[in-house]
Amino acid sequence: MPIVSIKLTEEEFNLLKTKAASKGFESISDYVKNVALSEQRPLSQPTLTTKEIPEREPGVSKEKELVQSIARAVQDIVNPFTAKIDELARSVAELRERIDRLEEAFQKVVTESEERGGERKTMAKPARGGTAIERLSMEGVVFQSELTWLKNPKAFFDKLKREGAIVIELEGEYIAVDPEFWDNFQSKLSAIKERDSAKVAKSLPDKMATLFRKLLSGGKLAYDPAENAWRISL
Repeated sequence: MPIVSIKLTEEEFNLLKTKAASKGFESISDYVKNVALSEQRPLSQPTLTTKEIPEREPGVSKEKELVQSIARAVQDIVNPFTAKIDELARSVAELRERIDRLEEAFQKVVTESEERGGERKTMAKPARGGTAIERLSMEGVVFQSELTWLKNPKAFFDKLKREGAIVIELEGEYIAVDPEFWDNFQSKLSAIKERDSAKVAKSLPDKMATLFRKLLSGGKLAYDPAENAWRISL
């Protein structure tokens, strides 16, 4: 006896089972068989309406008609699911687009907030100790690398220079020195005869030692063996 096999998803199987029960069939196979063989249905089984009985096309064999009938029955079950899947795919695509727009807007807000915060920080920093030149007078020396909040280094150090600071430009960094601090630094350095830079730095106060090392690495300071002294060239 020929056997026809149909693969269904669990949802399709349950829907087919419900439809068979609603029409009075005891099993799914009886229902599918009744749909496929509507012209030879058992008298004991419920009858299909005229609309549900597929008309056989001229020249179509019973086997082919059986396959076509089963295919149409299955397609009637599958179509609603296909439509729902298409609708779900469209909804997901729209949701992804909205999320992308929200991410862009959020990133823009974060960036603008960081920029505004940086500007506020730039203006507020010098104010804690008075003006920038007043703070320099208190600290003695200011290194650009320590001013992480600074947005426009050149403008900042140019202003200090106009107000009387000694500004030294190294490769990739500005240094501003209070004139009095600078005089003290030169005086201490001139009294040192040691040529070992590590020992010299160790003998100086912390800020002067930092200034010494930066000037040395930046090529602005060198030991003169002829005069047995350290020379600064700005």
